[in-house]
Amino acid sequence: MIDGDFKGRPVQDAKEFVKQFSIDQGDAFIYAEPDGLVVTENGGDPEGLVSKLRWDEKFLVESLSDSTIYPSYYNIAHYLHKDLFGRERGLGDIKSEQMTDDVWDYVFTRGNDVKGDISQETLQSMRKKFQYWYPLDLRVSDVRPNGHLLLTGEKISKSTDNFLTLNETIDKFGADAIRSTIANVGDGLEDANFEESGATSNILKPFELGKWCEEMVHDANIACSVDQYIKMREKYRVKNTDAVQRVGEKSLWDQVFQIELNGLVFVQERAQVLLVRFTGARDVYREAAKAAGVGMQHDLMRRYIELQTLLLTPVAPYWAEFVWLEVLSKPDTIQHALLPQIPITNLGLAAAQAYIRSTTSNITSAEGSQLERLAKGKAVSYAPKQPKKLTIFCAEAFPAWQNRYTTLVRDAFEKMGVVDIKPIISGIKKDDMKKAMPFVQGLKRRLNEGESSTDVFERKLPFLELVVLKEMVPGLKGTVQKCQAVEIVAIEKGGKSGSG
Repeated sequence: MIDGDFKGRPVQDAKEFVKQFSIDQGDAFIYAEPDGLVVTENGGDPEGLVSKLRWDEKFLVESLSDSTIYPSYYNIAHYLHKDLFGRERGLGDIKSEQMTDDVWDYVFTRGNDVKGDISQETLQSMRKKFQYWYPLDLRVSDVRPNGHLLLTGEKISKSTDNFLTLNETIDKFGADAIRSTIANVGDGLEDANFEESGATSNILKPFELGKWCEEMVHDANIACSVDQYIKMREKYRVKNTDAVQRVGEKSLWDQVFQIELNGLVFVQERAQVLLVRFTGARDVYREAAKAAGVGMQHDLMRRYIELQTLLLTPVAPYWAEFVWLEVLSKPDTIQHALLPQIPITNLGLAAAQAYIRSTTSNITSAEGSQLERLAKGKAVSYAPKQPKKLTIFCAEAFPAWQNRYTTLVRDAFEKMGVVDIKPIISGIKKDDMKKAMPFVQGLKRRLNEGESSTDVFERKLPFLELVVLKEMVPGLKGTVQKCQAVEIVAIEKGGKSGSG
């Protein structure tokens, strides 16, 4: 203890002295509960502060009615009295006798018929407060983070000074950074861990993103065609080259990025993951559009900023409000804004998007595998520092063996509703086993991940593969180290060679 009559004593010892002192002074008495049957004056058998279910009194509505009643009262208490003891009337200038059962029922939305002399404006205001705050305006004494919330990896403890008050945290990091940090911790079974480094990062990331958004909108240089875009990139010196944007017809990369944005609206992820996925999609689009020499589309950039701002509003409302009003120049607060209607997904574009991802991933994985073997001292036919040519083969139709085993898997799936590998193995030729098994497992994995059977077993691409590959060429040159040329070889149906 650092003050008072028991200064210098350990808290553990001082508790008993404070208890006895309070009793001796008449400020407290020893609390006791009956340890046997309790019968009320009217012959009832009470079970504590509870309410019984009206149509079956064996069940209780809640275990602690006071936990429900008190917060309900807190929402409107300032209308009834200013001070803690009710000596002064509150905002509504209401007397205690005016608060009849009808009034309580009206305020707590149990009824609309109310008699009395309390003004309708006051009654409506009280009801509105209850509807808005309840049950969120709870007693802080009920919140116990100790033992369940860590601060920088250590248990919150006042004795070790490892704690932060809410005011200190706001002064140190700001409201948005705190909200974002809390929203991103404790998703798993482990205790939530408030990392100060994470809170600092949540100051910097939105700041940089907001700065980029300002430059994209306020410093935008708009080109009306691809040719004009190229000339503007070469002629003008701009602080942020992303600000040179294009309007007009959408390229393949514009359409793929639009599909990606629409999909992210429905992603149920924590704020940090959503931010990473949004910026990641933007970066992929930026590099692809830059490599293709077409630049980013102006309308899509505004849509990107709008969607990301809307989706981050719950955890970063102040940042979102700034971008919404000051950057995008919207006429009203973002709190009144709704998410836009998302159009039906173009299946062909969605398939092209997945194809671009998988093709790029396969190429980078193959190169990474060669680099890994080289690092281990194994012999490889790959020289990282030498100029390279990337050759991609595409065919008009899938190989006959793939069609055969797709039919085998489809028949088994339609018969059983699942893909059981064991009976399928018996239908695979011995010579095909090495290549067929990974293919069959891939079909099974796609079905298990929720992809529709129609998409999995469809043997015709819903897009022109050759057209998409040609669009990918500029980007692929930058994907592979020292790649100077990309050749696409089209294999005719039934053939083993093709033309580039």
